[in-house]
Amino acid sequence: MALRLVRPSKAREAAEALIAEGCDVLAFTEDTPTVIEVGQEYVEKGEPVYTFGHYSPMQKFGPDSVVSGQLVHWGVIYEDILAKIYSGAYTTENLADVDYWWMLREKAVELGGDFGVPINPKFEAPLKEKKVTDPVFGEISVYDLVMKRLEQMSEVTVLFDPFIGPIKDQEGKLRIEAGRRASHEELWTMDWFVDNIIGKIPR
Repeated sequence: MALRLVRPSKAREAAEALIAEGCDVLAFTEDTPTVIEVGQEYVEKGEPVYTFGHYSPMQKFGPDSVVSGQLVHWGVIYEDILAKIYSGAYTTENLADVDYWWMLREKAVELGGDFGVPINPKFEAPLKEKKVTDPVFGEISVYDLVMKRLEQMSEVTVLFDPFIGPIKDQEGKLRIEAGRRASHEELWTMDWFVDNIIGKIPR
């Protein structure tokens, strides 16, 4: 379950409410490590709650809870913005319309709960033990599949994209056709849950 909150107190309240409902994995888009800290507290009580960090290295706040996360290298983006302002490509007239859609291949983001640590070492062994069947790689450990996906998504051509159809919403409606990659606009404005997600988006 993913949380999008802005206040630590609300983040704690939401995390604890989800855990009370039976959620044992939490991801979020919030700028404090509150959700991570809640997960760590539950681990220490003998009730494992697994978490994924957001933007900053948060593994230190939940060494027994954080599995991985998304890290942003803001300097890569800021350097490009400043260089383009200096060269005159960006001006006061067009800068407001600039939209960076930079990912792994541009080295603007990184997988991990801490820099240089894509998967928390605490979870490497269990992820290597768990096997799944992939249509391309056959039987493969979850850990190795994550590493393969990371490699594929870092390629210039992006060899794997999780938003390639067919993808249906929770009502069974086809939202992204087979073989088509969701556009930037579709992802940026997505207001629906995929199939098998329980819950409703407040309107």
